[in-house]
Amino acid sequence: MSTDSDCIQLSVDSMCDSTPASQWTVGFFAVLLTLSTTVQAQTQASCVFKIFQLDTPTSNTASSLGGVNDFGTVVGSRFFSHGNIQGLIRYSGGGITYFSAPNGGDTNFTNRNNSGISTGYYFNQTSGKETGFLLNGSRFTSISKSGSPTFVYGINSWNSSVGAYLLGSYPSFRGFKRYNNGGFAAINYPGALGTSPAGINDSGTIVGSYFLSSQQDPFYSQHGFIYHNGQWATLDYPDSTVWTELNGTSNTGVIVGNTISNSGGFQTIQTAFLYEKGVFKIISAPNEPHTQVTGISARLGLISGMGLDFSGTTNGFTATCK
Repeated sequence: MSTDSDCIQLSVDSMCDSTPASQWTVGFFAVLLTLSTTVQAQTQASCVFKIFQLDTPTSNTASSLGGVNDFGTVVGSRFFSHGNIQGLIRYSGGGITYFSAPNGGDTNFTNRNNSGISTGYYFNQTSGKETGFLLNGSRFTSISKSGSPTFVYGINSWNSSVGAYLLGSYPSFRGFKRYNNGGFAAINYPGALGTSPAGINDSGTIVGSYFLSSQQDPFYSQHGFIYHNGQWATLDYPDSTVWTELNGTSNTGVIVGNTISNSGGFQTIQTAFLYEKGVFKIISAPNEPHTQVTGISARLGLISGMGLDFSGTTNGFTATCK
């Protein structure tokens, strides 16, 4: 059981996100101005890590993590040896609970806000397709768009969530924002074949990924995007990147993600990073040769992620970085 609890936040939005501080808008336009700046070399982020073990090489389970809230509660999923996947909630004190969607098969949590509302998706045994959901205590809300496989990835303090549904084959995703009253807005990068929003902060700034058509890019390279108040910007990790994934943004505009870059030959390099004010910084968990970041909390900028150590053990972490 949990050893701590999530606090309850105040009011929610209707059809627009509140902007408690004008610095977020100012910060967004500063990001737009710095995106065109050439970044020559990336430095190592200075981080304080809290590492916890998820799986051992002989545990017969496999875990993955999603986002984190300001209380250090991380969510994700765990594959059990008997063949099913359950949603995982790990509280900051170390307590873990599991969840399976009603009438559902495999269940995955993707994010959680400070009110304790979790987002995710599950295999709907009735429709035979993935279906997004919100979980608020015992209240379970399914989210499906156009009868298509639907995934909900991010949520902010106003209970606005973002996600994508798949029309046809990969990567033909259509992005959406779902307001707390159940209304939807389309979030699709102009001219892209597919758009997949992953995170939203309290000012309504959305980050995620988009894919170009095969005519524009025969390799379907994945690009990062930032969207705010109708304005779009591409944010790709430098150095011949073939794949950029943006997972979340804090209220102060710190963005986290992962990249696969071409090192100049056939070798590729995977890198976890944060981006702030025009500067990319590499995130590397100690003694973890492979690091992946999965989310960032809205107010405190607490970062969640996973690492694989030299023994083959999968570890999770939360970190504060600068």
